[in-house]
Amino acid sequence: MRYNVFAIAPILYVLILLSVSTSAQNTLSIKGQVIDFDTRLPLSGVSVSSKKSKTGVTSNERGAFILGIIIDEQELFFSYLGYKTFSLTVYPLEDTLLHIALKRNPPDELPEIRVASRNRKANVADLEMSTVTVSVARLKKTPLVFGESDIIKMLSLAAGVTTTGEGAGGFNVRGGNADQNLVLLDETPLFNTSHLLGFYSAISPEAVRDFTLYKGSIPARYGGRVASLLALDARNGNDSAVRFTGTVSPVSGKFFADGPVGKKINFLIGGRVAYPKVMMNMFKGDIKKSNAFFYDGIAKLSYNPDLNSKLSLTLYRSYDFFKFPEDTSYHWQSNLAVLQWKSKIQNINYQVIANYSAFISDIRGNREKYEFNLRTAIDQKEVKLNFSARVHRNATFSWGGSTAYYSINPGSNSPRAASSVINTFAMQKETGNELAGYINNEWNIFSNLAIQAGVRYASFSYKGPHSVYVYEAGYPMSKETIYDTLIYTKGKIIKRYGGWEPRVAVNIGLDSNTSLKLSYNRSRQYLHLVSNTIAITPVDYWKMSGPYTPPQLGDQVAAGIFRNFNNDMFEASAEVYYKKVKNLVEYKKGAMLILNPYIESDLLPANGKAYGIEVSAEKASGIYTGHVAYTWSRSLHRVITAFPLEMVNNGAYYPSNFDRPHNLSFTGRILLGKGWSFATNFVYITGRPSSFPDGNYVINDIVIPDYSMRNKDRLPDYHRLDAAFSYDSRRYAAQKKYSVINISLYNVYARKNPYSLYFKKAGQGLYAYRLTVLGTIIPSITWNYNF
Repeated sequence: MRYNVFAIAPILYVLILLSVSTSAQNTLSIKGQVIDFDTRLPLSGVSVSSKKSKTGVTSNERGAFILGIIIDEQELFFSYLGYKTFSLTVYPLEDTLLHIALKRNPPDELPEIRVASRNRKANVADLEMSTVTVSVARLKKTPLVFGESDIIKMLSLAAGVTTTGEGAGGFNVRGGNADQNLVLLDETPLFNTSHLLGFYSAISPEAVRDFTLYKGSIPARYGGRVASLLALDARNGNDSAVRFTGTVSPVSGKFFADGPVGKKINFLIGGRVAYPKVMMNMFKGDIKKSNAFFYDGIAKLSYNPDLNSKLSLTLYRSYDFFKFPEDTSYHWQSNLAVLQWKSKIQNINYQVIANYSAFISDIRGNREKYEFNLRTAIDQKEVKLNFSARVHRNATFSWGGSTAYYSINPGSNSPRAASSVINTFAMQKETGNELAGYINNEWNIFSNLAIQAGVRYASFSYKGPHSVYVYEAGYPMSKETIYDTLIYTKGKIIKRYGGWEPRVAVNIGLDSNTSLKLSYNRSRQYLHLVSNTIAITPVDYWKMSGPYTPPQLGDQVAAGIFRNFNNDMFEASAEVYYKKVKNLVEYKKGAMLILNPYIESDLLPANGKAYGIEVSAEKASGIYTGHVAYTWSRSLHRVITAFPLEMVNNGAYYPSNFDRPHNLSFTGRILLGKGWSFATNFVYITGRPSSFPDGNYVINDIVIPDYSMRNKDRLPDYHRLDAAFSYDSRRYAAQKKYSVINISLYNVYARKNPYSLYFKKAGQGLYAYRLTVLGTIIPSITWNYNF
């Protein structure tokens, strides 16, 4: 059959038109723009695809795209390097316009976890040794007790640092007393470092930029304590935008705000309020009848007139209240203010600091007809001048001085009600002032040899008004051996002390990854904490060096080897140290310390020595990070007296209250992805020295325990495991709105670590009882929101 082409041509034309028309009706264009979820800026190069239509395009420089798809239910995919892949189901009936916001992937590790000012070879290259620097960001993701991140508990995981147990104030460095640590907030001393009788640090981590503990090799500009320096820097407000942080935990709530005020001023303000009574009600026994409360607040205002100058004002206040089931309550507060000016004249940097710090403790008796208020207090006013200049490209010279005025109320008791039978009594107040000056030079002699050498001179004057008792020579001091009283008027110098405090540190580079460090440090301490407990408590009070209480004098030498491995991924160190301290304060048996006008007669002069080796290793980067530290050390005291009845352990060295030979700690962290991480701590410490009765004897049917040797016995060893899961919603470090959630288990295997052992009389014998503060697992969850 033959076809006429011209006859069928119109039919083919119609069929082609119908085919094209049908195809056009079965396809549509999806148009849209892709932007960053947080910055709202367009994203260029985003892949936009549809599996069903088997089509794909990329966004242009304005984030715009056009994708052709068939008319049907479609699942579109948006993918971009560093961002979460986003999928969207659409039902196109006509051309569609989409607005897509992609979220960034959470990074494996936010950069702020590492201390920004510390380079990767700092532990090898820096002159300082025996130091501990902690990132506040990492602190917030460690296991917490009662949901609170804690500075001192984090420090206690470092080699050479211990505490006396849960619920104990202060910390101990290389076998030293808690009062031998100088704790500075913006260059101003804090006389109390704990809340809730030691459960929490007095400073909230949100208020701090970073903190460094010097266990030795203390810079020459600092003095006044013989064990350590803990320097805390209050955080400055940011210069870009006002930010807020709120935190809720089982026992406290926190709120902080910071940001700019104009172009040259920024601020930080915030505080913490605790409500531990809620948790107390969950425990069994008499603890339900106790009550507690605390708050702290900080404010900092900074003015930056130019690149080289800065004026800042820091204010801090804290208040604590605690009441046992009995009728006595404890109240204590700290107040601090510091004004700093930093600037530069040609090539000389200088700093002027004026500060004030006070600590007040009140013990209140609430029993009817015996209402009283027992107050102790200390305050300090100080002015410092610091200068530094680079005198050579390899040498920096610094110098300066300070003057401080101290006032101490060692105890005053007064009735709190008209019906009270308590009589008013007040101890003599103490006043004194300290003048100090220093010079220091840091010199990189060769590429592998650096030396820091400095010296500080401090003079302390104990002043009137005061009455000083004179005791008969050749007899132990007591109320009965007083034969005269010397009266000094206001401002009269009663006793003056002073001396040089040299400091030397040497760094010898063995190769690019290894260094040998040596240091020597001498310090004098003119303030002493009088305490009848092994931990800082509200019943303690400060005492100045005077006619019968010379200043403590400490000398410490240390040597260490420091090495990095595997491109600085691993850091390791080993240090040995030896320390001697003269003029320590010890106590006679049965000493009465509270409201004792003859307190010097109950104090004993003592010498101490401490030595040990500290080994630590850290993996500071990667998915798995951790730190392990082990310390073997001894801390020994010996009482120096000419009277046999006052001898302690027959004049031989005996373990101090803080002698804990073995100290092992491990911290580990695993990044689980998508903002999640797991952290764990393990601690093992030798039991604290204690004095148990050797036996007992009976006089008139009364059982009298016999304690012949001091600190001859020990409590059982302390060990504890903690664990925590943490979630950080940030996708990049500068993200403004994000949450950090911490879910913690403190004391995972519910170890009943003894805080002390005490003995009760029962018939003709004594029976031992163990006191445990936190003898169970403590779960907590904390939510921190930043916006």
